[in-house]
Amino acid sequence: MSRLPVHDQTDSAPPPSTVELLDDMSGIVSPPDVYVRVTELLQDSAASADAIADVIALDPHLTARLLRLVNSVYFGFARRIDTVSRAIAVLGETDLVSLVLAVSAVRSLSKLPTDRLDLESFWRHSIHCALGARAIARRAGVLHPERLFVAGLLHDVGYLVLFNRLPDLMREIATHAGADEELMVGLEQATLGFDHAAVAGDLLARWHLPETTCAAVRLHHQDVGDGESLEAAIVRLADRMATQSCVGALQRRALQLAEDVAVEEDPLIESIHVAIGGNVDLEAVREETAEGFTAAVGALLGAG
Repeated sequence: MSRLPVHDQTDSAPPPSTVELLDDMSGIVSPPDVYVRVTELLQDSAASADAIADVIALDPHLTARLLRLVNSVYFGFARRIDTVSRAIAVLGETDLVSLVLAVSAVRSLSKLPTDRLDLESFWRHSIHCALGARAIARRAGVLHPERLFVAGLLHDVGYLVLFNRLPDLMREIATHAGADEELMVGLEQATLGFDHAAVAGDLLARWHLPETTCAAVRLHHQDVGDGESLEAAIVRLADRMATQSCVGALQRRALQLAEDVAVEEDPLIESIHVAIGGNVDLEAVREETAEGFTAAVGALLGAG
């Protein structure tokens, strides 16, 4: 891996570690308050579903976005769900709390100053990956596929940290890599000693997410066959499919194409698919993701 043109490691301080980066931002990237409270209730055997619903309802903005997401085509319920209590009854406490994290994390992390990163493209890519990961997980028989929605949604949040703390270096890396995220990951590793996936995984560990979710995020750029988990392979597959989709591409927003454009060939997609068993209908995943994409973007990013 060649050194970046203007990053001279001989006359500059060594880059901070992931621990130093996150320690330096501990007051900014702390877990969303509502998520902390509802997870505490979830661990309390004496707490009722109504108690969880009451905590969520204290945040009208969160409640509105949560119900908008649940009522989108993403879930496809025949009857409208108009209360958090009803959502818990239909989805179950565990999956509902996963969606609480998804909605509240987008809101809190979007407040990070990152003037050198296109936040709209970033979150559109993340939402596309989240929908794809959930769709793949459901077809692969993964328990609680909403976990994969969260992993997909937050898989790249390390970029938010890096572009906030090291904006010039990250802009340089992004310019050098162009639209090739695999090249960008390699440059991050060569320059920093770690990549954005490691930062994201460590951040989620600080939020006390399950280790399987942290690992799915931390390892989502690992090569297939390197001992990665099934969840990490699913996120990696969904990430590649999001980039392939154009509308969900992280760094190609300006090149959005018509909906009927031919799908580009991507050998990596097929190799990851084979690694997770090869029995997931990827075309059905693409269709489900496309169907739910606009509604999910509206629920998570829209006004109101």
